[in-house]
Amino acid sequence: MGWCSVDTLVAGCGCCNAAIVCPPNIGCSCDVMLCCADVKCCLGAFTPAACCCCGPTCVCNKTIIKVQGVFFCCDIQVSCPCDSDTPIIITPLPFCSIYPKTACCATRASVVKSKAKDDKAKGENGTEMDQAKNVANAKDVPKAVDVQAMIRP
Repeated sequence: MGWCSVDTLVAGCGCCNAAIVCPPNIGCSCDVMLCCADVKCCLGAFTPAACCCCGPTCVCNKTIIKVQGVFFCCDIQVSCPCDSDTPIIITPLPFCSIYPKTACCATRASVVKSKAKDDKAKGENGTEMDQAKNVANAKDVPKAVDVQAMIRP
């Protein structure tokens, strides 16, 4: 990923996070979802006729509230409860995240993807639960034998 498509994480507090997007957009857009209502608004210089698009729609949404806004180079996301688009990110200082991954000047995607890779790696190392799953799924495990059927005449 080159400089042309970077979204550097600035701040995060639970299910609310902000990033700087490069290259910046000329204009702004907002998407607000509340239960099943979705309202989108945008104003851009490079869209047809200096587009101003607004429109409420009814959609099936798993979150109670979800807001995403982009204004030039600032991208802000809020969701309650958190979802895959707005993950839980905690940054005690600007540009420095501590959860789900400790990093400085990282992108939103790299912080979240790294956490998923870390969880997968932990599972491959063989925790007790994973070992139990591997034994249960093994093909060479013998079938249970009915001892009482063998004893009966």
